Amino acid sequence: MVFVRVVTRSVVRARPTVRQYATVPPTGTPPKSDNTLLYAAAAVGLAGVGYYFFAAGGDNVAKGRVAQAEGHAKGAASELSGKAKGAYNEAKGEVNKALK
Repeated sequence: MVFVRVVTRSVVRARPTVRQYATVPPTGTPPKSDNTLLYAAAAVGLAGVGYYFFAAGGDNVAKGRVAQAEGHAKGAASELSGKAKGAYNEAKGEVNKALK
């Protein structure tokens, strides 16, 4: 009986200990991810964007928005040029006062 205990203890102690760290990849193959839903959502989104641009009249909408943007730009430019002319005339008057 004593011999059996000694043999089993020596066998238990003889097992090599193997440490596994977090950087060691797992032994099994990782499961593959399925991106089918992602691709389907992207296709539906792309179809929606295409419908938005092509079904709304395309060029007419774009031309109207370009004309509107040009009108805003011209209005802002004339407002700024008027302010700039006023500031110039005011500064010119101050310079003339100082030189007299």
